[in-house]
Amino acid sequence: MRSIDRMLDILEVILNHGGEADIAYLSKMTGLHQSTIRRFAATLVKRGYLFQNKRGGEYSFGIKFLQFTDTANAFINIKENALPYLKKLCDDTSETVTLAVLDRTEMIDIAMVGEEHTLRVVPNKRQRLPLHCTAIGRVFLAYMPNDRMNSYIDTIKLHPYTNKTITDKSKLKQELEKIKGEGIAFLDEEYEIGLRSAAAPVWGQNGNLLACVAIVVATSRMDESRTSKLVPKLKNCAHNISRSMGYSGK
Repeated sequence: MRSIDRMLDILEVILNHGGEADIAYLSKMTGLHQSTIRRFAATLVKRGYLFQNKRGGEYSFGIKFLQFTDTANAFINIKENALPYLKKLCDDTSETVTLAVLDRTEMIDIAMVGEEHTLRVVPNKRQRLPLHCTAIGRVFLAYMPNDRMNSYIDTIKLHPYTNKTITDKSKLKQELEKIKGEGIAFLDEEYEIGLRSAAAPVWGQNGNLLACVAIVVATSRMDESRTSKLVPKLKNCAHNISRSMGYSGK
């Protein structure tokens, strides 16, 4: 228990110091010897909770904390705020609309409005889906910090769910750049034959990516003409949810 307390002390000092602190400052604020700080910090770096950009440099929060932040922020009030806009998008398009958040290396659907305009929230049996071959997942990947995105793509197997799934890592990265530039992701039967989808980001008060909203459409109903009509409505829905979460950007 004493070791856990010391690790938490280190993390809290970094948090209260604006997210970064060096060995000397950590030692001063915790009362721990610098060698002790190094030992605990090394463990936290190894587990991904801290990051040190160079030997002897400052420590900052690592990928694990970014992942926790993604999930925690997304669940705070977002379902309640989003549901009226999801229902309106479903009414306007007569298509299934979903809202999802990021949990480590997977996306989780947390709310859905069905094609028959019946609302279904998913509180317990949340569907976990891969990032590389879903529209929502690609939005999350596109807006990740580059080091985190590259780490994901370089370490995970890009499983081919259908014969249309992108499994070439370079091609996937090119697609993510396109998504980031356009603010929307499209998918054509890469996860499931017969389904196409489009997804847009939902932003939080501080400009952080909280969640994504998507329209899932049968392939037979998603031609170029219909896509051009759906996209503005999807983007508007995502923007309205973002505003409801305190986002003030465009």
